Amino acid sequence: MSQPPNLSPQETQEVSRFQNLQQQLEFMMQQQSSIQHQFADKESAIKELESAGEDAVVYKSAGGIFIKSSQKVLLDSSKELKEQLEIRLKSITKQVERIKTQFEEQKKKIQEINKKLGY
Repeated sequence: MSQPPNLSPQETQEVSRFQNLQQQLEFMMQQQSSIQHQFADKESAIKELESAGEDAVVYKSAGGIFIKSSQKVLLDSSKELKEQLEIRLKSITKQVERIKTQFEEQKKKIQEINKKLGY
């Protein structure tokens, strides 16, 4: 976003802060989306493992190869990872909401600057 030359130093800082918040919000929303997908994948894997039964032949992925494992071990580790993802998702959701609030407040300031400049 190019800035008109008739902005005061404070107004220039406000525009810069707005741009920074916009970038942070975009980044955090991408992170949130990624974690949501991982969480959904883990939930799906848990359902499959639970329906497979304890005597099922299952494999886990390890660096591009598959290693035979027990259903219980994979189920336990999948549940643990799901819990970790859930904690991360809650945390990032709070961060996104906080940044959204700051972004909206900053947006109002920018709109006021634009009105003052006649945009």
